[in-house]
Amino acid sequence: MRHCKFFDMEEQRKDLSLIDLLVVCWKFLVKVFMFFVDCAAWCLRMLWQRKWVMLVCVLIGLALSISDYFLTNQSKAVKAGFAVNTFSKKPYFSIEEIRNLDMDEFAEFAGLTEEQKDAIISIEPYYVIDLNDDGTIELIDYKEEYKMEVDDEKAEERNFNVWATKVFYVEVNVTDKDVVPVFRQALMDYLNASPVMQSAWETNKIYVQGCITALESELRKIDSLQNLALQKEEAGSGFIETRRGATSTYGSGTFIQVLSWDKNRINEMIYEHQLTMNDLNEGPIFYNTPITYYSNPRASFQWQIMVGIFQGLVLGYAMVLLIIHWKKISAFFNKK
Repeated sequence: MRHCKFFDMEEQRKDLSLIDLLVVCWKFLVKVFMFFVDCAAWCLRMLWQRKWVMLVCVLIGLALSISDYFLTNQSKAVKAGFAVNTFSKKPYFSIEEIRNLDMDEFAEFAGLTEEQKDAIISIEPYYVIDLNDDGTIELIDYKEEYKMEVDDEKAEERNFNVWATKVFYVEVNVTDKDVVPVFRQALMDYLNASPVMQSAWETNKIYVQGCITALESELRKIDSLQNLALQKEEAGSGFIETRRGATSTYGSGTFIQVLSWDKNRINEMIYEHQLTMNDLNEGPIFYNTPITYYSNPRASFQWQIMVGIFQGLVLGYAMVLLIIHWKKISAFFNKK
């Protein structure tokens, strides 16, 4: 029985310790809350009692903020975006080239003035998400959430159907809207002049042209074979001699139909390769969509007004504290 009473006393002590801890935490939270309430009350009281000091400081803050807005041309500051078409099956080369862009070298190549170069705040290229692999841009992969891992087979399959293979997206923040078209053209010229891009582009052109030539050669063979089948059919023969000397065991009508299917399939492949060649003839990099401009809330006049009021209030409260404690501050510095 004594052991049971001992354990009961231990449990009661633990419960009391936990309750004491909760009480201490609650009292601390109440003190913190009351501190902020007192600060808010003091700010409101000073805002009324020292209203002329606060008003002057707010006007100074507004004047400084508005002056900065117009002097730095923030009224023209925008964020712009545009799609970039690339010949490559994966726009990796172009995106890495932009991410490693040397602005001084880029400005010298493009002939940008010092003002135009300084107006470019940031450049960010992004992969584009194409959920159906149909060339339609559904989303921009800002965080590269669909990035393929080397050891992830499912990711490889997913990226094949998600990331667009011939287009990516570029966003640029500038302090002058007029710089955006100049920058876009300069970026295209710079990427097109890249030795890596030129080499890959020429290799791709040779490969696509070789595919077209091979397909056209195969199409001519099928045409010849189809003409021969028609001749056999007109002559009443149901077979065709193959290259190895064997004879076809199926009827010439069915054989002609199979050849027609093959011709249609090859014609479709030639058409697709010709479309690719048309894109390649545009250059390694080209544009076929307009620039999209986004409003930047922090570049608006209303935002500058809010910033000016905030700065003025901070300055005002600092001046109020200085006035209230001026005697103490003066005594501290004059103390010998």
